[in-house]
Amino acid sequence: MESRKVESTKQISILRRLEWPIAIIAIVGILIAWFAGDSLDRKRTDQLVISFMQNHDVELLAQDICMLNKEDSSNYLVFSESVGYSGKVKVLTTYSSGLSIEKIDIVSHSETYSYFQRLNENDFFDGFTGIEVQNFESEKPDAITGATKSTDAINKAVSVSNLKLAEHLNFYLKNSEQTSSFIFGFKEALLLILFGLGILFRILKGNIAKLIKWLSVITSVVFLGFLWNNSLSLAKINTFLLGFWFDDLFYLIMILATLLILIISGRNYYCNGICPFGNLQDLVSLLGNAKEKKLILHQWWKWLQRSLAWIAIILALLFRNPGLTDFTVFSAAFDFTASDIIMGLTALMLLMSLFFKRFWCSYLCPVGASLDLITLFRTKTRSLWKREQS
Repeated sequence: MESRKVESTKQISILRRLEWPIAIIAIVGILIAWFAGDSLDRKRTDQLVISFMQNHDVELLAQDICMLNKEDSSNYLVFSESVGYSGKVKVLTTYSSGLSIEKIDIVSHSETYSYFQRLNENDFFDGFTGIEVQNFESEKPDAITGATKSTDAINKAVSVSNLKLAEHLNFYLKNSEQTSSFIFGFKEALLLILFGLGILFRILKGNIAKLIKWLSVITSVVFLGFLWNNSLSLAKINTFLLGFWFDDLFYLIMILATLLILIISGRNYYCNGICPFGNLQDLVSLLGNAKEKKLILHQWWKWLQRSLAWIAIILALLFRNPGLTDFTVFSAAFDFTASDIIMGLTALMLLMSLFFKRFWCSYLCPVGASLDLITLFRTKTRSLWKREQS
């Protein structure tokens, strides 16, 4: 028994010594994947357009604008893109010679498959057919419940195509103002309040602190979870790394507040107090009177968690698709929309919460693992700084 403890202590010591060099390798790998993915994405887009033009009788009129010549008529083709829930959505809009929309085609997208599937199930794409360019803003298809970000992105991309075509043909496009999602409202205010409650919880003690904790837990689960389904997922982290977050104030506040507090105080307020799935696990734990436990080979499990998150980020950056390798369970838990595998994983994690406190957070969550990397850099930087000052 004593020898096992010694062996375990040695393994933990070795892992801790390896943390810093492995973290450096992880950051370098992420940077390489970012630049490689950007280069590959440009090549894929260029090859796609070239292939399309070679397979059709297409004449290039201007950048992103083509004309498809038929025996009895011609169609305008316009490429455009917008930002959806997880990243870019690239759209090809086909117009008749009379300037009405004949159809739209999704060239590529980064949305979660289950969300995008809802668009097909609700015949969203058929709703574009026959809309005249001048009437698009008032007649565009309504957003699909559960896939609002995706539908808004497609509508916005078509609006951009309309503007491009109008500018090319020199006609005025009425009602063409582009709405911005960079608006401060109730969601953003509540998010800031939750971060404020997290700070108060750390300052205050006793019954007041407990009241603040459970107020935050219930508010987070109800609003960020079931009503809005807004969580800091791996897809959102990848979206941020790819630079597509800054048109949504809610997620901008979420990531910047999380990072700012983490860097200044070293505390992860998001995972410990705001994450709706983490808080949902806390509520389930009350039912089973769960205890805080550690698995055998705890440190190895933590490294598996970090490795899975790192691999998922690398693949997302390489393929320029933030949701490609997202295995977070938030949508399954609150929106009941996910693949069968993720739904099963979610059910298993909630079941485990009856016996282990926050099992998902401790051993599988890629968000926590990603933020752990920042914490490690903060700790190491402070250690080096203090060493230099002494």
